[in-house]
Amino acid sequence: GDASCLGPLAGLDKQRDQYREAVEALSDPAKTRLVLVARAQATTLREAARTREELAAIGLQEQYLVINGVLPASEAQKDALAAAVYKREQAAVATMPLALRTLPLDLLPLKAFNLVGLDALRQ
Repeated sequence: GDASCLGPLAGLDKQRDQYREAVEALSDPAKTRLVLVARAQATTLREAARTREELAAIGLQEQYLVINGVLPASEAQKDALAAAVYKREQAAVATMPLALRTLPLDLLPLKAFNLVGLDALRQ
């Protein structure tokens, strides 16, 4: 009956079979890859860890982590503000919660444009 990252669970009693089938499909690594996406910030990484644990508790064990929008080191050399942001992000990644440290990880750099559409994604 509590709320979780999946929303209110109390209304699922009538749809228990559908819910069970969905969890089975989502927990089958041959069918589904669960990717948690977070920014390189302590608060969002803590939330990702909480989400990882909640999902693992219902059987979704195969999880991956993407940390998106990480300031490149080359930008940190250009000014003091960028250097401070870079240092904070690197510290957040280095001290991320233990629940996330065992996950496969991709760090995606911050881009100067929106990643919308195939052309942008190719860049």
